[in-house]
Amino acid sequence: MTRLKVAPVAPRVWPGRYARIPGGPAAFHVRLVDGRWWPVVEWVVDDTTAECPMVASDGAAALAAAVNAGKALLGGERGGSFLINERGQILVPASSANDYSVAIVGECSGPLQFENSRVGSGIFDLADDSGLSVGDIWDRPYVGVPHQLSRRGELYFWKEDATGGEKILPLAQDGAQIGALRRLRSYGPVRFVAAYGGFALTKIPVGNGPRQRWEPRYAGRIDFRMWFRKEN
Repeated sequence: MTRLKVAPVAPRVWPGRYARIPGGPAAFHVRLVDGRWWPVVEWVVDDTTAECPMVASDGAAALAAAVNAGKALLGGERGGSFLINERGQILVPASSANDYSVAIVGECSGPLQFENSRVGSGIFDLADDSGLSVGDIWDRPYVGVPHQLSRRGELYFWKEDATGGEKILPLAQDGAQIGALRRLRSYGPVRFVAAYGGFALTKIPVGNGPRQRWEPRYAGRIDFRMWFRKEN
C-alpha cells in the first residue's frame, strides 16, 4: 500500500499564502492519541463530531514531529492545528490568536488517509478525488486553504497579517475554475478551499428555512499553470 511521504525541513517563518476557516474541523490537528502525538482530523456531520486519527505510518509520525517543531519555533507548546496546502506544503500557525506568524515545516506527497471513526471502521483518503465530477458531494472532512471568488467573477486570495489585509491574484483567471464554482453557486461571492491533492471544494446551501444546511461539494481540479506561484 502506498503511504504518506513527508519531507521535513528545518522550520522557518512562512511569508506565503495562509488562512483558515475558523473552527476545529477546518484544519488538521496534532493531538495526544494513545499517549503519542499524532495527526487527526475532525469530521462533523449534523450535530456529531468524530475525531479521526491518521492511518499509522512513518509518514504520519514524521508529520506530527514536524508540526510540533513548527509550534516550538513559534513559541508554542506541542500539539495544535496545521494545514497542508494544495501543493503539499505543511503550514503551522502560531498558537496565539493574536499572532499571525506561520511556519513551514516540510512537504507531503502521497495519500492522506485517516481512520473512519465516524462509522467505526474503514479509512478515507483526503487526497483522492478519483471518480468525482464538479457538483458531486464531498463526503469527507472539509479541510483546505480558503480562497475567494468575487461577485464579479474574480479569483483571489485574501491575506491578513498584523498590518492589515491584502488581495492577492493568481497568475491568471482560470475560466474553467470560475465556471465550475458558478455551476455550484450561480451568483454572489463564493468562498472555496484549495485542498491537498490539487482540487477545490466549496459548500452550497441545501434545503429551505430552518432545515437549510451547507453541504460540501467537489469543484474540480486546480490548473497550476494559472494558479498562484509555489511559494517557498
